[in-house]
Amino acid sequence: MNQRTRLYRYVYYISIIILFVLIVIKAYLSYYKILNNNKLTYGSVTDIISEYRGSGIYVDFSCLVDGKTYTGTTWVEIRPRYMNFFLYKQFPVIYEINDPSNNDILITSRQFKEYNIIFPDSLRWVDSFLTK
Repeated sequence: MNQRTRLYRYVYYISIIILFVLIVIKAYLSYYKILNNNKLTYGSVTDIISEYRGSGIYVDFSCLVDGKTYTGTTWVEIRPRYMNFFLYKQFPVIYEINDPSNNDILITSRQFKEYNIIFPDSLRWVDSFLTK
């Protein structure tokens, strides 16, 4: 392996690491903005996609804020065989006041705990479908 090939590999690996760090920072900033400047509304689950090997599901949802529809996708630790129980149901959605497109649907007690919101008794049934 010559010197130039090593340099290209080195640059490639450094670029991958920087990209990963930037993605993590962006995700944390989005979470932090919602956590510190939020409101709640209700949204509907519009689609569900099962994750490979059954470790959870991806939930697509939509909500209405000030007359405008916003959408989002989140991963939830729910057994895929139960995903149809959640399709088209309404759940609380937390969003950033200044940017409602920065949002997250709250389905499980873990998600409510992430945002320091009290888990409603009306959603206790959801935790029986968790993967862990």
